[in-house]
Amino acid sequence: MAHGTPPFNALYAFIVTAKHLNLTHAAKELFVTQGAVSRQIASLESYLGFKVFFRHARGLTLTTKGAEILPDIKTAFQQVLSTTKRAMKSSGEIKLKAPTCLMRWLVPHLVKLQDDYPELHVALTSTTEHDIDFAAEEF
Repeated sequence: MAHGTPPFNALYAFIVTAKHLNLTHAAKELFVTQGAVSRQIASLESYLGFKVFFRHARGLTLTTKGAEILPDIKTAFQQVLSTTKRAMKSSGEIKLKAPTCLMRWLVPHLVKLQDDYPELHVALTSTTEHDIDFAAEEF
């Protein structure tokens, strides 16, 4: 029965397993073995004191209680992810990606910027490409 802090890895394994309703597919997404996912789910069920999945020969289905808690657990994890992402963005780090041909001009200006604002950390990546995909890259 419940005591102490909930097993966070097991909660995340629950979310991923519920998405796939298959231990093998969940294991692939989590980069662990099927047995590891199964143990995480068993750990969560032990902590909660009830089953979250019915196991079948060809997969899983959520129990009534499993389906009941899943939305809140997903929301909580999403909130943790967005909070940590927001905290990382406000850390005073600037990530720049600039073509190599611009370095001679840019580097002295970055040195001055860091002298003027020592709380900033500038991470500079040089490239030979002249395009950036802002949706895929954090520059």
